[in-house]
Amino acid sequence: MGVVAFEPESVATEKILIKYEWRSTLCRQGIVRCKPSRPARNRLWDGGGFAPPPGSS
Repeated sequence: MGVVAFEPESVATEKILIKYEWRSTLCRQGIVRCKPSRPARNRLWDGGGFAPPPGSS
């Protein structure tokens, strides 16, 4: 590990803006597909939309 000289600036040198959009807006803009070609798959568990009971895995 080493020591690094650091002199902070009095103002920000860069600002980053992150803007979130609704899925419907992204669909209208053509950024995402509005109608998936197949139903969304649950990556965490199989068989339906609910989590398995605790300890069943």
